[in-house]
Amino acid sequence: MCSDPLTPEKLTPVDVMTASFAFSAAAEDYDDFENSMERMGEYLSQGGTLILTEYLEGSYYLVDDEKFHICRLTEEDYLRALKYAGFGQFEISKASDANVAPDGALTDAQDVIVIKAIKNPPCKDVPLREDSADPENK
Repeated sequence: MCSDPLTPEKLTPVDVMTASFAFSAAAEDYDDFENSMERMGEYLSQGGTLILTEYLEGSYYLVDDEKFHICRLTEEDYLRALKYAGFGQFEISKASDANVAPDGALTDAQDVIVIKAIKNPPCKDVPLREDSADPENK
């Protein structure tokens, strides 16, 4: 255990992570969500699996009578952020696929999405064009 609470501790990457309704609630905007996905990916081993359950296109959820913020994200936003963070091989399900609708009394979200994503290995530095690495080819 780290003796200084202000010094982050480096954790061993895990093979599977799940998160339910956490990141869209914690993010202020898309960029914040994207950064969260990138940071979370640091704790997942290469080839590891992330299962993410989140609201689609919602701006709030209620607990008792208190309203809490949700970052309004589309399916495309989730996938773009996950790709940016190094994830791929997506499998997607929605609550509406099973004829289940979000409770309109608790949220204004249009649906609930479950995304299974695999962490890709890091990309190696490769030239954009074949001839850019070989000056003789120009």
